[in-house]
Amino acid sequence: MNSIQLYLYINYRPTYHIATPGGWLNDPNGLCYFNGYYHVFYQYHPFSAKWGPMHWGHVRSKDLVHWEQLPIALTLGDQEDPGGCFSGSAIVKDDRLYLLYTGQHYYADHDLNHFFEVQNLAYSDDGIHFTKYYGNPIITAPKDNSQDFRDPKVWFQNGYYYLVIGSRAKDKDQGRVLLYCSSNLTNWQEMGPIAKASSSKDKGYMWECPDLFSLNGQDVFMCSPMGMDKQEKQFLNYSQSCYSIGQLDLSKPQFTGSAFRDIDSGHNFYAPQTFLTPNHRRIMVGWMSTI
Repeated sequence: MNSIQLYLYINYRPTYHIATPGGWLNDPNGLCYFNGYYHVFYQYHPFSAKWGPMHWGHVRSKDLVHWEQLPIALTLGDQEDPGGCFSGSAIVKDDRLYLLYTGQHYYADHDLNHFFEVQNLAYSDDGIHFTKYYGNPIITAPKDNSQDFRDPKVWFQNGYYYLVIGSRAKDKDQGRVLLYCSSNLTNWQEMGPIAKASSSKDKGYMWECPDLFSLNGQDVFMCSPMGMDKQEKQFLNYSQSCYSIGQLDLSKPQFTGSAFRDIDSGHNFYAPQTFLTPNHRRIMVGWMSTI
């Protein structure tokens, strides 16, 4: 690195925002607090500044301001993620950190738009080095799903683990969110779609990066819908991130909520995820790009 490059690196590198050591970054993943640190993972292509086969980059912090770069947490190439380790979430169980993530599979035609996706599990006792679960995949797509089936978001509630997955129905080409339940993080029961788009133009043909959490006695559903039409005063961004406030009824199961609203009206704020801190704050982290 010459003196000019070093000057640019020191003076123009972000210090508050999370950034890679070099390469491509997008969706934040696996937000959690574990072993005294806040952890943020992110989709990462370390070999290029352009989108490519995804790894999980990893940083941690004591204060959510100063970030320490850690080794890559997940690398593609195993039987259930040969095409990439895509977005997901994290949860702590019995002093072990678990990552749930989407494994990408491409078909033999080498078309990046022709793939299928499964949900996988990895774990760590030190929060740095991760082992992929021998029984992957833990979830495969239902028969009525398209190839788009990704971004599991997990939480614990009333003695059970639940997760939502971003989905695209095969027959109607509409975005929806699927709910699953487990007692142990490895064996999952499909509970069906809990919400779906009325039409692809109205609410999108694919709901990426779903999140579902309780806040002040209400449930909040978030997602990043693909393919929504712009309206006069909202959904004007390059990519959309939306929320709906309502209630999740696990007995049906069904989420009933308000109409979608923009989470952020800025230029391009995408794929946000939230987590709960030890002092019960709900923190959101999203991806900001320059395009």
